[in-house]
Amino acid sequence: MEGSVNSLYDIPNVDLTAHHPTVNVPVLSHRSVGYGHKSFVRQTLIEELADRAKTDPIGYRLKLLNKDPYKSRAVLTLLSGLPLNHFRAVAASS
Repeated sequence: MEGSVNSLYDIPNVDLTAHHPTVNVPVLSHRSVGYGHKSFVRQTLIEELADRAKTDPIGYRLKLLNKDPYKSRAVLTLLSGLPLNHFRAVAASS
């Protein structure tokens, strides 16, 4: 559940389950077990949802942000103000 429960976004109707297989690979915090791939999956999904909604992906993220991440909101707001002919990329650890 690492990296899933404490998201930057208020997304309703989330159902989380956990499966704990026995594996021969040690799992330590320096391996970024939860946060690395879950942030990638979450941000990719948000990008795809914004694309299907035919809306700006940065504005879409701003609408989903919960009340706490003021730094993330500030960065996304700065990016949303750039002219459309500028390249914009979003990478967020959520």
